[in-house]
Amino acid sequence: MRDGGLVWDKDYSYRAATSEDGKFRVKGVDGGHRLAVRAPGYPVMQTSLCSRFPMTVYVGGPYDGGDFGKLLSVGVNAAGARVGWRFGRGGVQVPEADAELIALAPGSMDQAMMPLRAPFGMAFRSGTGNPPQEPRSGYQTDRTLDLLDCGWLFVRTRDAGTVPVRIGSFGLDEPIGGGRYLMLTYAAAPPPR
Repeated sequence: MRDGGLVWDKDYSYRAATSEDGKFRVKGVDGGHRLAVRAPGYPVMQTSLCSRFPMTVYVGGPYDGGDFGKLLSVGVNAAGARVGWRFGRGGVQVPEADAELIALAPGSMDQAMMPLRAPFGMAFRSGTGNPPQEPRSGYQTDRTLDLLDCGWLFVRTRDAGTVPVRIGSFGLDEPIGGGRYLMLTYAAAPPPR
C-alpha cells in the first residue's frame, strides 16, 4: 500500500510459441499467472497458468464464447447442515437432498483435497482455457479432488445436461453469521451461433 492505494510491484511478460506438435514452455513462472492465448481463427482467450505442470490449454471447443463467470457455493450453512448446488434455474444453493454437487467436508486453505458428491455423476479433465468436450465415460458419484489441480469437473445434472466446473481456482467464505462455503466458478452454455 502506498498513499492509500494498492501498488503492483512486479509485472513481467513472457512469450512462448508452440512447436509443430502444439506444445510450448513458459519458463520462470508458477501457477496463478495470467495467460493470454492467441490462436489463428479464435478470439484471444484469457486464462491462467496452473501450479501443476504439464498442462493442456484448450482453445475453441463447445464452450467457446460461453459465460465462465457463474459462481457456485457449497458447504455447511450457519445451522450446520450441508448445502449443495443445483445448476438449473440459473444456479441456486439448495439443501443437500436437492443438490447436483455437494462438498462432503468443509474446505480450508490448509487442505486442498476436497471430497465431493454428484448424485448424477462427475468426471474430471485436467487443463486450462476453455472447457473441452465433456468426457463420454469415467463418471463417478463420489470423488476426492485436489482443488489445486487445474481442470474441469463435468457434473451431470438432473435434467440430463452436463456443466463444466472450474477446478484449480477456488475461494472460501466464512460469513460472520456462520457457515463455511467452498466457492467455484462454472461455465454456462455458450451463446447460439
